[in-house]
Amino acid sequence: MQGAPDGSYRVLVDYWSSCGVPATDFVVTVNVRDTEPQTFSGSFTGTGDTGDAGAGEPITTFTSGPGARGGGTRVLGTFEIAQGAVVHVK
Repeated sequence: MQGAPDGSYRVLVDYWSSCGVPATDFVVTVNVRDTEPQTFSGSFTGTGDTGDAGAGEPITTFTSGPGARGGGTRVLGTFEIAQGAVVHVK
């Protein structure tokens, strides 16, 4: 299994919609090659922002690989989270 390309990454969590609940908790685990996994958690309140690509709360940034470079935005994937779900992004 191949991972994401070498480069610099910014991890965001976008609170698209509250779906009518008062608060939504999140847990994000970031696995970067040759490092220990890092876990971040938090909670959103309000109605959500129905944000565009690149919208969201910054969680962390990281650089991966020997030839890591910045520049541009690359969407590696998107997903929807059901109420009460635990999501692991690898």
